Amino acid sequence: MDQLTKLSTEGKLYETAQGLKRCRIRLALVSCDLPARAMVAGMKQHNGKCACLYCYHPGINVGDDYLHRYWPYDRNAVLRSHDSVKADVANAVHLDALVSKLVCALV
Repeated sequence: MDQLTKLSTEGKLYETAQGLKRCRIRLALVSCDLPARAMVAGMKQHNGKCACLYCYHPGINVGDDYLHRYWPYDRNAVLRSHDSVKADVANAVHLDALVSKLVCALV
C-alpha cells in the first residue's frame, strides 16, 4: 500500500526523447481475496463487526468462539455512502493518532 501511495503522489521519473517526464500511477481496479480487500479498503476483515462494504449491519455471531459471523438480509440496514466512508476514514485516522499518543505517553 505504501508503494501505491508513493507512486500516486510522487510518481516515477522517466527519461524520454522530450526530456525527463514524471508518471503518476493510480490504481483503478483491483481483484483480491477477502483479507486483502480489507487491507486495501482499510476496513475490518470479512468476519468482523460491520465489515460489509455496502452497509453498517453488525452481523450475528455464530458459535461460542465468535469466529464466525453471518449477515441476514435486512432491508432497513443503514447503507454506506461515499461521504460516510470518508467520515469513517477520518474518524479512524483521528483515533489512530490518539492511540499513538497514548502509547507514546505510556512508554
